[in-house]
Amino acid sequence: MIRKQTKVWTTKDGRDVRLCDMTDSHIVNLAWFLRRTAQERLREEVRFMMNVPEPTGDIASMTFNQEFDTLMEASWEDYVHPIFDKVLLEMCRRGFNKQASDVVM
Repeated sequence: MIRKQTKVWTTKDGRDVRLCDMTDSHIVNLAWFLRRTAQERLREEVRFMMNVPEPTGDIASMTFNQEFDTLMEASWEDYVHPIFDKVLLEMCRRGFNKQASDVVM
């Protein structure tokens, strides 16, 4: 019998766990972890851009400002791990629609 192919998450201790094999609490905690990680990545990018000296030169300065404007319009969802959507789908498959929508909001 062929098992359904699902995405695999590597835990901090190096184990590979298929999403469909995770416990309910693990899948919910993973969703929140991925969100917090994405939010922190965005905050780090903003901190870096705000503290780096603006380059000299017209084109360099213009490019820097465009990058900064793009960053200021970004949301944490732009920095989320690629498996995030699969985690949310797995939560919905298990009937955790409310928790999945809480993670996204």
